[in-house]
Amino acid sequence: SSNGAARIGEGQGSMRSTKFQGTAGYVTRMSGGVRGRGREASSYLDYQNSWLLAYQQLPFDTTSFPGQIGFDRQLHFLSPVTVEGRITRLVYFAPPGKTRLEVQRNYEQALASAGFKTVFRCTPQDRGCDSEHNGLESRYETMKQADFASSRSRQPAGSALGDQMRGLGGPNMVGTEDAYLTYGTLPGNAGPVHVMLHTAKVYQTDFTATY
Repeated sequence: SSNGAARIGEGQGSMRSTKFQGTAGYVTRMSGGVRGRGREASSYLDYQNSWLLAYQQLPFDTTSFPGQIGFDRQLHFLSPVTVEGRITRLVYFAPPGKTRLEVQRNYEQALASAGFKTVFRCTPQDRGCDSEHNGLESRYETMKQADFASSRSRQPAGSALGDQMRGLGGPNMVGTEDAYLTYGTLPGNAGPVHVMLHTAKVYQTDFTATY
């Protein structure tokens, strides 16, 4: 990447390592935050000083990726690319002060260095891109998530952090404004690895999340 923020490597089990396997994945990550198997779950792609908010790993299932902007009445992507295999879903907060564009471009550049080929992309300048989160929210609700409710209760009354945290938790965490979405494939030993990045502003906060 341009500044080394998003890192890709070989191997498994370290915070900087990446080993792409299977056929389906949502690859985005941060370095801490959710208890449990967060370290293992986040061994795909790392943005330095980011924070893991939610994750899910499915040994074998089916999922879909967008082929164009928009979704149907059931909130399914239009022109979907449907695949099956091992699925990893991860959601991160970017470090404070990083713009959505900077975060997304760093992930894209790190993926490009590993042979990523873009299939579909949209930006805030594309009408409807900000609505793509509607196709992701039901998936977020099935993930293991950080407990924002208990964290809010520990903040002093009137604190700036407490005010920001009022909007945290639930499907809004995939980001709902100023959205960038990229979907494509990486070469893998058992066939292509499908990867989607969605970076956007979290509703009513100053946080940037990547799914």
